[in-house]
Amino acid sequence: MRRTLDQCAEGKNCCALRIIAQQLDFHTEESLLERVVKEAGHEVIFYPKFHCELNFIESFWAAVKKYTRENCSYSFVELEPTIIKSLDSVPLQTIRRFAGKSMWWILSYAKKDLSPEQLAYTQRLYKSHRWEYCSDKGQLPSK
Repeated sequence: MRRTLDQCAEGKNCCALRIIAQQLDFHTEESLLERVVKEAGHEVIFYPKFHCELNFIESFWAAVKKYTRENCSYSFVELEPTIIKSLDSVPLQTIRRFAGKSMWWILSYAKKDLSPEQLAYTQRLYKSHRWEYCSDKGQLPSK
């Protein structure tokens, strides 16, 4: 596996993910969702990958998962009622706070008004089991 990570970091055609990602038609392919929404006269704007701070639903899901972990008896029978309770456990005021924080990040990115600490946070390196993603470049890092 380490060899695969090294090859990906060097930009070699080591795996299907890398080869497909380099195809022009793959980048220009429009999803069914995009097509339907555009045909209805609306615009589709996706959040950038690996920037969960821009989407407040991610903070909501984190709160829901935390409640579920803390209140779960770890039996499948009890899981469904626990999840339903966990969805109701996050107060509307907290959800609005999550949305406000996400909007702050969006506006900060737009104005390029970030402190050095915040900038370092946005440029952190993400790792998956197959490759690394550098969030400031929007691509795989090169050595």
